[in-house]
Amino acid sequence: MPDNQFAFQNAPAQASAEGPGTAKKTANTAQIGPKKTVHAAPVIKIKHTVDEMLKRADGDIEAGFFDLAKDEAGQVIAQEPDNCHALIIMLMADMKVNDVDQLKEQPRPLETSPYYQRIIDTGDASYAGFLREANRVICDKLNENWKEEMDKVRYALHQAQVVPDVRAAEEILKEIPSFPASDELRDECRQKREELTPDTYELAMTRMSEYKWDKARFLFKSIEGYKQSGIYITECQESQKKEELYQTAREYEDQGKFREAYEAFISLGSYRHSKAHADKAKRYIRGKKVRVVGKKHTGAAFVNTLLAVFYSIGCGISCPGSFWINMLWGVPLVIVSLVLSILRSRFKNPKRLWLTMGITFAAFIALISFGGITYGSDDAVFSSIFYFLATVALLI
Repeated sequence: MPDNQFAFQNAPAQASAEGPGTAKKTANTAQIGPKKTVHAAPVIKIKHTVDEMLKRADGDIEAGFFDLAKDEAGQVIAQEPDNCHALIIMLMADMKVNDVDQLKEQPRPLETSPYYQRIIDTGDASYAGFLREANRVICDKLNENWKEEMDKVRYALHQAQVVPDVRAAEEILKEIPSFPASDELRDECRQKREELTPDTYELAMTRMSEYKWDKARFLFKSIEGYKQSGIYITECQESQKKEELYQTAREYEDQGKFREAYEAFISLGSYRHSKAHADKAKRYIRGKKVRVVGKKHTGAAFVNTLLAVFYSIGCGISCPGSFWINMLWGVPLVIVSLVLSILRSRFKNPKRLWLTMGITFAAFIALISFGGITYGSDDAVFSSIFYFLATVALLI
């Protein structure tokens, strides 16, 4: 005993005598090797009976703890899949109600919950009968509340001629909850859409031939996936840009901006009548200020003709002896007036137009001189006045 006691008492001293490094080494050595595992005390799981779990689920649903109620009822259903009591609790938790009578006041039919049909399938008359009656009450209220909107859908389907009309009716249906009456309308919309798809496709093709690209694209978009609608949607989108440029070029043309119109029509290539309009704009550019259209041509020709006839008649009255000669002098004026009107209507090069007018004016001067030499100065003055008026009319 003393020896052992001595040894226990002198153990620290011996360790100190060996040095501090030895003590540290001993401490580190104690950590080497596997650690001792400490086992926790076993947890005892208490298994509740079905009645106890249902009772707890009833308490949770009554207190508004819907998630806890579903957990409890779910455990019952795992053991007894056809337990109507547990299924009712699941339905109530799904509808967020804590009293079974509140099921009749729901804003959506009970059949939208998967537990409704499971309860009906169990064949339990009391549960199934109660749920069917509650679901009927809800659907009757929905029919009454949404009657006006559903009537709009029915009218829209009756008037529908193309698929977009049906799409408009379906947009109204999106606001209406799912219940038997509204679901029937959804089926009618689907059938009507399938029925009108071929007609819509043909109408869209017609709109393309009429260059109404935006309308054609709208129609193709409503039946995307049918035949080549997807391809035509892209084609209409690209052609719509060309149509907008084409209309802009036409506006430039009407405003007299021929260079801008020419560049726009050239960029369009063979689209519609772009080539013909480009050629016309090119003539405008060359003609610069020569731009006489429509009634102005006819009016100029009419005025020139009247002046020529009036000149000839006037000369005939003033010089009765040479009536027919003076009438013949008016013929060149008539011809030249008509030729110039035609040239101007075709927007030819202004150099040619002014050259023709110059030659005509020189011919007038020659005729005036000839008349003055032949009939005297009075007739020459008379002729000069009317030739001057005729020339002015041609230049206007």
